[in-house]
Amino acid sequence: MSDHIVAVAAHGHSAGHTMFAVPSGGEQLLIGGDIVHVPSIQFARPELTWELDRDQVQARSTRAQILDRAAWPGVFVAGAHLDFPGIGSVARDGDAYRFSPV
Repeated sequence: MSDHIVAVAAHGHSAGHTMFAVPSGGEQLLIGGDIVHVPSIQFARPELTWELDRDQVQARSTRAQILDRAAWPGVFVAGAHLDFPGIGSVARDGDAYRFSPV
């Protein structure tokens, strides 16, 4: 893992949509805005898209990739649409995911 902030392509919601990976002390924080829009639904059903996703097929694929990455040990996520306080961890739950706020 690099010790630099890295831009992570997260296309689908909008052209050029980007997240940032921030490493620290062997852990990583993924910061993004519009990967998950409705946490109460999309963690359990990550294949569901949002009408405002510019490219729904790409948004679905990106969400799957990002949630897989977020479920790795030592990875945390932060985002505008996540439940309070907007930062936490993701765990795999079969074909679904669970978000646990910090």
